[in-house]
Amino acid sequence: MSRQRPDAFTGELFASIPQAVPAVPGAMDFRKPVAELVAGLLANAKRDRYDVAAKISRLCDHETSKALLDSYTAPSREECNLPLWKVPAIEIATNSRGITEWLVAVHGGRVLWGAQVLQADLGEIESRIQALMEQRRHVKEYLRRSGHGG
Repeated sequence: MSRQRPDAFTGELFASIPQAVPAVPGAMDFRKPVAELVAGLLANAKRDRYDVAAKISRLCDHETSKALLDSYTAPSREECNLPLWKVPAIEIATNSRGITEWLVAVHGGRVLWGAQVLQADLGEIESRIQALMEQRRHVKEYLRRSGHGG
């Protein structure tokens, strides 16, 4: 039996395929990572926490204070993670999509944004066209060999 050598051209390609977090007991306790994600969003925001809190409050029409934002970032405050319904608002307020991208990665995916969606659609369309052309070629070849046209 021969051993396959690693392919220098595609080795990294398959290493980057997203994998879902295993659905095993205890694997889905994301309280600390969520707190750290929120802390990172706030730390990298171009505005301070008071401005972020005000922007979230306006977007949600629900009061969000700087103190509440602080509690969302504290891993020790296990009962006070960012609620899912505020994720779009905090991402807009901090100009980040970090939480959405993290959540999709937990499920083994990656997010496409804007024109990337159309590029992916175009790739799928091109693939379908190639498959149909191959099918067309096979049908024509069958018809030619069977003497029914083509």
